[in-house]
Amino acid sequence: MQTAIPPLPQGLRPLWTPDRPVPRWRQGWWKRFAAFVMTPSTLLVQACTQVNPGPDFMRARELIAQSTGFEDAYNPDGPPLSRAELDKIIGDGLSLEEAIRVTLANNRQLQAAFMGIGVAKAEWVQSGLLTNPSVDLLLRFPTDGGRSMVEATLVQNLLDLWRIPIRKEISQHRLDQIVLRIARLAGELLAQTKAAYYEAAAAAELHQVAQENLDILRQSFDAVRSLREAGAASDFDENLARGQLLSAQLAVRTARLEATNAKRRLARLFSSDQEVGDLALIDPLPDIVAQPADPEGLIDLARASRLDLRAYSAGINAARERLRLEQSNAWGELALGPSIERPAGQGDPLVGAGLSLELPIFDQNQAQVAKAGYLYRQMMKSYEAVYLAVAQDIRIAADRANTAIASLGFYRDELLPQAERNLSFARDSYSAGQSSILALFEAQRSLLQARKGYITVRLESATALTELEQTVGSPLESNRSRETR
Repeated sequence: MQTAIPPLPQGLRPLWTPDRPVPRWRQGWWKRFAAFVMTPSTLLVQACTQVNPGPDFMRARELIAQSTGFEDAYNPDGPPLSRAELDKIIGDGLSLEEAIRVTLANNRQLQAAFMGIGVAKAEWVQSGLLTNPSVDLLLRFPTDGGRSMVEATLVQNLLDLWRIPIRKEISQHRLDQIVLRIARLAGELLAQTKAAYYEAAAAAELHQVAQENLDILRQSFDAVRSLREAGAASDFDENLARGQLLSAQLAVRTARLEATNAKRRLARLFSSDQEVGDLALIDPLPDIVAQPADPEGLIDLARASRLDLRAYSAGINAARERLRLEQSNAWGELALGPSIERPAGQGDPLVGAGLSLELPIFDQNQAQVAKAGYLYRQMMKSYEAVYLAVAQDIRIAADRANTAIASLGFYRDELLPQAERNLSFARDSYSAGQSSILALFEAQRSLLQARKGYITVRLESATALTELEQTVGSPLESNRSRETR
């Protein structure tokens, strides 16, 4: 879809208006000269311009909504998210959707990128302005006395008349490029936020598993100690149980630290400096139930919807127009304007035209033309590199997602139930004196590893689908339906 060209700036006013008094210097013969000079200049040159990037801000926000599925991204013209509002959002727990919305509204990196739209808009306005005219004054005094001679010439560069459309076209393509890149950045931040939220949720579950494992080992230690007191277990068994208990206590501390830091990494994405160690995550790590993703069917979708590819297209158009502009600069400069001379004698002032022509003898702008040509070719090759890489990126992301989803089913249906059965059998066997405590500890360790592995593969499947969605460049409804709570 082609982006709409923003309207011309409003609020322009001429240098002089009829209701303003005539300056003293315009009276007399200067009045005739000024009337001759300022009439065309008033039609061509405006003294004041306004830079209004508001429509382009809105354009970027609409692209963000299309590419992410989330509205209400940062609006530079609206009120910022206050500290009180942020505290209220995360104070009673944070959902995944809330985390994404806060990131899109409050991330300082995204906000800084939006300022680039204002810069590009200012350059667009500047590209449509004529260069200022130049005035040459010559004052000569006769050596034998008498009346002095005054000569004045005002010239305006005429080549601006056909260079301005090219300059505006270049600036418009650059503005479009920045808008598209900002929307792409928002999509990347969304993917990072989802991944960080999933990592924080996984870290919270790993901490819970470590705490549950500690409780199991504490019960096992108490049981072994009771058996030793009854003469059914040895001191060696009790010492082994104590060692397992101490290791589990250290694992709980490590898991707690990782869970806290994972929340801090999430808070960093929505530019919050408050302590979030006690932040409650409302949404758990999802279980993924999905059919394998078809990479070949997603390649065409990615090439059609990736905003970075569209940004490269805008950059190519800008480079092509830059080449045209440099080719036009090979003719030098041509300036034309009125000229007036008051002779030293008593005759009437002489009015005519002044011409200034730059002769392109030594510098015909060959170097800048060649530079613009190579920049154009460089932009084309960069576009081709990304366009061709999309296919392999999609296949890599889809294969990772399919593998993670298959591993998830294997853990859920095979490994985890088997580890639970093994632990139950080992407990009964040890209590009956049919196996050693080492077999019990091995069964407990196997169950712990299975539970950790199950959380890890759930995290991998969730982040892999997020990466696949980011690589495609648009929300995948089929992926969203795969997430079940």
